Amino acid sequence: KQWYQRRVRDKRRTLDPAFHKKFLKILMEKMNEKASKVSNYLESLPDKKNINILPILERTALEVVWCCGFNMTEDIITTEESPINQAVADIFRVGAMKIFNGLTFWIPGTFKAEKKAAV
Repeated sequence: KQWYQRRVRDKRRTLDPAFHKKFLKILMEKMNEKASKVSNYLESLPDKKNINILPILERTALEVVWCCGFNMTEDIITTEESPINQAVADIFRVGAMKIFNGLTFWIPGTFKAEKKAAV
């Protein structure tokens, strides 16, 4: 039981600075700034009835991570073709392809079909 308590204590000490009240307060201020930026962006759109919200929310999440996690400033929300947005999309697309290609071996029936095609 003592080794477990030491392990938990050590991990908590490692994570404490990241979740300290002062640090979270700063992060919340930045997140509130991004929320108001998204709100202003949505209000400025010409067609308010037909909005594809998913790409806007993706760019918002990316800008929050970009700002809070890396302390970088770039306008990702209002810039649809941001190089950062494209880079992250490419990384996830390649990652998804690698995962899917790795899992096709475990899909029932695919191995037999590949074996028959090879013969």
